[in-house]
Amino acid sequence: MRRRGMEPVLAGLLVLGLVVAVVTAWIITSSTTAGPRIQAVVAKSASLRAGDPVRIAGVDVGEVDAVAPGPGASDTRLTLRLDEDAPLVRGDARLAVRPRLFLEGGWFVDLQPGSPTAAALGDATLPRSRTGVAVQLDEVLSALQADPRRSLGALVRGWGTALTTRPTAAEDRTSAPESRGQDAAGSLNDALADAPIALRDGAVAAEALRGRRAGDAARLVAGLERVASGLGRDRRRLASLVEGLDRTTAAFAARRTALADAVAQLPRTLDVAGTALRQVDRALPPVRALARAATPGLRAVPAAVRAATPWAAQARRLLAPAELRTLAADLRPASRDLARTTASSAGLLASAGRLARCATRVLIPTANTPIDDGALSTGVASYKELLHAAVGFTGEGMSFDGNGTYVRFQPGGGPHTVAMAPRDASGQELFGHTPLEPLGTRPAFTRATAAVDASGRCEDQPVPTLAAAPGPADGTAAR
Repeated sequence: MRRRGMEPVLAGLLVLGLVVAVVTAWIITSSTTAGPRIQAVVAKSASLRAGDPVRIAGVDVGEVDAVAPGPGASDTRLTLRLDEDAPLVRGDARLAVRPRLFLEGGWFVDLQPGSPTAAALGDATLPRSRTGVAVQLDEVLSALQADPRRSLGALVRGWGTALTTRPTAAEDRTSAPESRGQDAAGSLNDALADAPIALRDGAVAAEALRGRRAGDAARLVAGLERVASGLGRDRRRLASLVEGLDRTTAAFAARRTALADAVAQLPRTLDVAGTALRQVDRALPPVRALARAATPGLRAVPAAVRAATPWAAQARRLLAPAELRTLAADLRPASRDLARTTASSAGLLASAGRLARCATRVLIPTANTPIDDGALSTGVASYKELLHAAVGFTGEGMSFDGNGTYVRFQPGGGPHTVAMAPRDASGQELFGHTPLEPLGTRPAFTRATAAVDASGRCEDQPVPTLAAAPGPADGTAAR
């Protein structure tokens, strides 16, 4: 009896169609879910294989696409393929190759995508400085051989001895009262109370070391590298430097008591230094302005020195012993006469000084005082009125007829007769007529004279008053 079934050709076609459908679905799925690829360089692959997961905060976001040798001899280049919905990887991202749980086995890539403010990584490669690999147990055991283990044990024992050592009696007397009798561990605990301030100041110092502009820290490190290279090239000087440092350290150790006292005074010194530095900071702008103002003059100094050089050469020759002896002989008579003149002028200079003081304290203030003459006051200084009067007399005395030059007054005529008191022994009086009756006299007529202390110095006399007090017209108030 013959069995009937599917034809072999038809069965083969069905299997081929099923394979093609599965491959097409896988390709479509891979092309639609695959996300960006990023490159990273790590120190070693740590048995990492393609297909191992990439995780962010413990969540799978992709897998390792390829593991290849890196640019360095011990480097490994990783290609990571992330899911389409994975977070954007920034330029400051970090990654680390870590072991999975014991039950999982293998390794995974722990990715930190970076801060939101950083630019996207794009096609750039994460450098080795931003990647890390977990240390494996066999590496730890291979590093701790017999010699390193003995050194590590000695280090731990020395550290324990240092923490439990107590100071000697002499050292204890010179230490602070609150730390006396304590071992090093107790003193270290006491030091932790000042740790916040020290850490804050250390943070300020670290921030200052970074510099104000990008690349300052790199330039500092490059400078230190050049210094270290220079020291390494001259080993003899480097040995001398180490020996000098050893002597300096020994000197500090020998005078640790004085050093402790100096450190105790350091806070007050820093307070005073802060005030002094602020004053210096305030003084720097004027000094800077002075330096800028002095710069043109300093630039002219070389030219002035060059111009004065011939004169200095001639002056050196003139002051040479051969020339100076003749010059001194020529100047001897003049020097003798000058000495006599100087000795005899001492009295003249003293009198000139008194005259100058008299003029500045009495004569000039008097001449600058205006004369108070009531309605006829001019308000100008008295010496100016004197000059004006001279000009007036000159005008009144001009010659315009055959009688010559003499002063003429025209009192005018009127019903009022006035007479002047006799001015000499003859008793002759002068009469005149005025159109108006005189109202009074200014200043008031008086025969009294001001008291003058002839024995005193002019410079000590009071400034006289020039106020013109009025008096009666007939002069009856005269004394």
